[in-house]
Amino acid sequence: MKLNNYNEGGKEFIQTIFSRGQSVGLSSLFTEKTYPLNAVAVEESEIIRLPKVQYLQFLKQHPEHYFTVIQCLSEHMHYKFLMMQSMAFQKPAQKLLTLMNYLKQHHHDQTQYALRILLTRQQLASLTGLSVETVIRVIKGMEREGILKIQNRKIFY
Repeated sequence: MKLNNYNEGGKEFIQTIFSRGQSVGLSSLFTEKTYPLNAVAVEESEIIRLPKVQYLQFLKQHPEHYFTVIQCLSEHMHYKFLMMQSMAFQKPAQKLLTLMNYLKQHHHDQTQYALRILLTRQQLASLTGLSVETVIRVIKGMEREGILKIQNRKIFY
């Protein structure tokens, strides 16, 4: 599932990509504001929609789950702060490295080239505000520098 929006020129900006088991609407749960993004399934998905009133009632009945909610919100905020900071970087490689380092933090194997980046070049561009051409050029440069490895068109970091 991806959360995205489009600029006035129609260029997509992906705010984040969620994996299996993550909650899409949690960041708007405790506000009465309209969610400012689109949610788009990028692969076949099962969506479980639970009305806010029922979810809040569940949390009242099971307060032990508040920690999970807070943990999820904190992780989402951490990602947002990292990506906002990377948007200020002038160097495209630094933007991509910020994203890849974040993904690597959540991977069980921290050795070099252990993480296969499951995002397409287009998704990397949309997540970082770069053009696809820039992403391709920078990725090739990062490979020449030994920062990452490309095998069968797959990126390993």
